[in-house]
Amino acid sequence: MFPDRMSGLSNWIRSNCRSAKDGLSVVNIDYVIRRWDTKQFMVVEEKMFDGLLPYSQSQALRQLDSIFRQFGGGGEWSYVGFFLVRLSNKSPDDSDVIRINESVVTLDQLKEHLSIESLHAKPIESAAEWKSITKH
Repeated sequence: MFPDRMSGLSNWIRSNCRSAKDGLSVVNIDYVIRRWDTKQFMVVEEKMFDGLLPYSQSQALRQLDSIFRQFGGGGEWSYVGFFLVRLSNKSPDDSDVIRINESVVTLDQLKEHLSIESLHAKPIESAAEWKSITKH
């Protein structure tokens, strides 16, 4: 874990609440992107330096994804899916390679995807797909 990348609340939780060995798993979600004009939304996790999801984060996000798939977004909202954006460096602008799940995309395709204009990768669905984006 990188303490300088964590928020004040994140540091506080890790210092004051139960630990993983005591049965508590704490995971933050990078982005819930909502397109209000089409009533669509997606969950997006970002990893720099071509990172993968730690096991506990993968399990929590998979659980959340399953709930959204089953119950949707409530009312008129449609859940588009979960996507892992992997950057080869720190940001899209300084990365040579950008992946959405396992699909390599351009900056324009990333913009379209995250704007829910045109999806350039299919959402993670199967156990094998979740395994492919999880650290082992």
